Amino acid sequence: MSLVSLCSVTGSPGVTTTAMAMGTVWPVVTGRRVVVLDADASGSGVLPGYLRGAVPSAGGVLRLAATGARTAQTLLEHCVAWDEDHSRLLLVGVTTSVEARGLGGLWHTVTDLVPDLDQLGVDLVADVGRLEHVSEPTPLLERAGSAVVVTRPTLGGVLAASAGLERLRTLRGPVRATSAMLVGERRPYSADEVRHELGVDRLPVLSWDPRAAERLHSGEFLGRGPLLRTQLMRSASVVVEALRPAVLDLAGGPR
Repeated sequence: MSLVSLCSVTGSPGVTTTAMAMGTVWPVVTGRRVVVLDADASGSGVLPGYLRGAVPSAGGVLRLAATGARTAQTLLEHCVAWDEDHSRLLLVGVTTSVEARGLGGLWHTVTDLVPDLDQLGVDLVADVGRLEHVSEPTPLLERAGSAVVVTRPTLGGVLAASAGLERLRTLRGPVRATSAMLVGERRPYSADEVRHELGVDRLPVLSWDPRAAERLHSGEFLGRGPLLRTQLMRSASVVVEALRPAVLDLAGGPR
């Protein structure tokens, strides 16, 4: 595996929830460590909830940019772990869009470090936020092993996702995997209906599970407990499995 970048086009379809849910189940599904990269240029969706508004001592992306992300180990040192064995890591983002303006160089460096992280058995799941933001972390979209548009099954969401997919395919070219995923189903459209409209071969679905999502955002993590048995986390495991083949094909096989 390598870098999977999640983005939205309009509204708040649940990119941060998706990234955190995938990060929670990632080591269980893949047997590898994961960094959830909080790269939303409009401001972190993780800080107000999981981290209670407190920037961790590791410093996150701003301190990483200031000190220089020269090695994979340096990047990992700026992450905060959310489990005891440090298999799930979080690189915290910015609090406001103003702070994101000077991070363009950092995103290029992070993508350059992906092969080294891969050798350490670490994958990245990036919450890129909304496409077309003035400070959009474009390198994370352009160079990701898989770029995924997250959408809800509404008319507006599907129309916006279709435009987002077109933009990503132009940016990324025909070789790199560009796809979509759905948060919730039959609200009001089914996954098959949305898949047909988007013209994608498959459309992973993250279950609509507000109670589990609230527990996740409030900072509750039970590595072997009830949270991993929720509908949200079971569906997140299916999403990770669905995204693996495209990333593995691009990387040249499993690690």
